[in-house]
Amino acid sequence: MLIFANFWIDFIILITVLFSIIYYYCTSTFNVWKKLNVPYIRPIPLFGNYLRVALGIENPMETYRKIYCELAGFKYGGMFQMRTPYLMIRDPEIINNILIKDFSYFTDRGIYVDFKTEPLSEVLFLMNNPRWKKFRSKLSPAFSSGKLKQMFNQIEKCGHDMINNIFAELKKNPNDIDMRDVVAKYSMDVIGSCAFGLTLNVASDDTSLFRKYGKTAFGPSILYFIREICVMISPAILKILRLTFFPSKTTAFFGSVFKETKTYREQNNVLRNDIVHALIQAHQSDENSSKDETLMESQILSNAFGFFAAGFDTTSTSISYCLYELALKKNIQDRVREEIKLTKSKYNGVIDNEFLNDLHYLDMVIAGNK
Repeated sequence: MLIFANFWIDFIILITVLFSIIYYYCTSTFNVWKKLNVPYIRPIPLFGNYLRVALGIENPMETYRKIYCELAGFKYGGMFQMRTPYLMIRDPEIINNILIKDFSYFTDRGIYVDFKTEPLSEVLFLMNNPRWKKFRSKLSPAFSSGKLKQMFNQIEKCGHDMINNIFAELKKNPNDIDMRDVVAKYSMDVIGSCAFGLTLNVASDDTSLFRKYGKTAFGPSILYFIREICVMISPAILKILRLTFFPSKTTAFFGSVFKETKTYREQNNVLRNDIVHALIQAHQSDENSSKDETLMESQILSNAFGFFAAGFDTTSTSISYCLYELALKKNIQDRVREEIKLTKSKYNGVIDNEFLNDLHYLDMVIAGNK
């Protein structure tokens, strides 16, 4: 009986020690804001203020909105993304200083990425300083307003294809049309043309591999959910598990497409006003630089893929929400239509970059739906 009693005592002590260690790990960072005398939202062990996000119940943006409202009356306040302390700035003047005057101190975005594990993650958005500053100076010329204007004809052609697709869909079903799907196809065609130099015709081809892998890049998955939880708890876990942001098949597909396009153009001296050409030029003009400053082919590929990742879902979502709101508010819809008609007559029916820049009310409508 004595041995049995000792076993249970040892077991309880062991459990208590393990629980204490785990609890300490889950709460060891929670005194940061208190010590700094910064107002903060009371956290939950391990999850911080991110419990509903971690469980997939709530979108992170909704969580940030609630925290922002809870910190009303303060210029800034503390919060916790799992164990990691974050400072939320509410004061416009401080925000302005961070983004402009003192930007040199706040260049990093705090997003963890393992470039070795994720070959297509070396995009400007994810790089830290001073690497970010170096590559930004090299890639910025590829995205100048002048070069973007040169792509207008390609975007216009994709617009005509979208209109034809809309008429085709209405012939099948005159009463209903899935504008989210129509706009997503349009976005894919534009990105395929401008970023990868390919005529995809996704608008009329539902079997397109570009569309298939585009969907998998942003579709919800268990692995993506696990990855996000690991990042929020500790990036060290991610290094062990080697989970990637995008599915490996998706990155392999886009990687092979860009390499084939780049190789074909270099071998056949093909010139085309798109992102591929601009990135190839940036790579070629950089060949005489030192090894540490040279743009590698993988980095050129990453930024082409980054253009796709940044533009596909964001563009289609913004446009579809905007169209939905216009359908509900006919008075605003009529005003937008009238502005387009008047501006079109002003430019003698020519739709170009100057024409689009003159659509001030439409610009406000789109900005209000972002």
